[in-house]
Amino acid sequence: MGKRKDKKSIKKKSKKHEDYAPPKGKGKRGKGKTKTSKNWDKYFNEFQEKLKAKGIYMRDVDGDGNCLFRSIADQLEGDEENHAKYREMAVEYIKKNKEHFAPFISEDEDIEKYIQDMSEDGTWGGHFELVALSAVLGVKFCLHLKDEEPVIVKSHEQKKFSKIVHLAYHIDEHYSSVRKIGDNDKAPAEEIPLQVLDKVDNASEDTESDSDSNDEDSTDSDMEGVTKNMNRMSLNDSKNKSKKKQDTDSDEEEEKSNAKNKKFNKGKDKHKEKADNNKKTGKGKKGRV
Repeated sequence: MGKRKDKKSIKKKSKKHEDYAPPKGKGKRGKGKTKTSKNWDKYFNEFQEKLKAKGIYMRDVDGDGNCLFRSIADQLEGDEENHAKYREMAVEYIKKNKEHFAPFISEDEDIEKYIQDMSEDGTWGGHFELVALSAVLGVKFCLHLKDEEPVIVKSHEQKKFSKIVHLAYHIDEHYSSVRKIGDNDKAPAEEIPLQVLDKVDNASEDTESDSDSNDEDSTDSDMEGVTKNMNRMSLNDSKNKSKKKQDTDSDEEEEKSNAKNKKFNKGKDKHKEKADNNKKTGKGKKGRV
């Protein structure tokens, strides 16, 4: 029987909210409860205060794995319990257009398994489902982020959109419905005047152009752009760490090289100095007495 480990040695370090990452693996999507981080309440309250300063707030939904679809149901109907049909809409669209989505699937997943997982209640939705529902519903999504500017998500299949649906996107892939302060009814969310926001990547200009022309706005995200936007929060940390490591390794190599050169030059100078002294004193010459 092995030696019993001390409790301190096996005690897990509590994971910070910003350190959270969804599970990975072939065909595996995050599923079940969100908002499980120890620091969730603090994070949410800070996020809420930032939005309130803009005249909007988060009406949160159940974190049972259906939060994306619950938030959309709240926005469009005022009742998050109608979430299942929005999941079904998204899955059906992806299934019919899987050749468009497959190239953007992560290397450790395949599109068939993705669709199978996404069909199940409680599987976390994400950027694929937003793009799909943008096409099906004819809406754009404005994703409000805690520490970054909002991101506009839309399907490029649509040229004109009936409205903008406002959602809050949290780091652990939890979503909330975003409404105007005072909009508390169990009814579809009231339109949020974009001028109340400090900046939404020129979304107001883009909305106007939708009714006037079919020109694409550079601030709108296609599927590839959405993928990058949605993943950058987790990827930037690893990239920065990798870059720091490369820079550190490079600095260490440079220091080693400089130290080696310095040592070589010092030995060379010492040898030259000894040779000069020998020359002056006549030491080292054969036959000299």
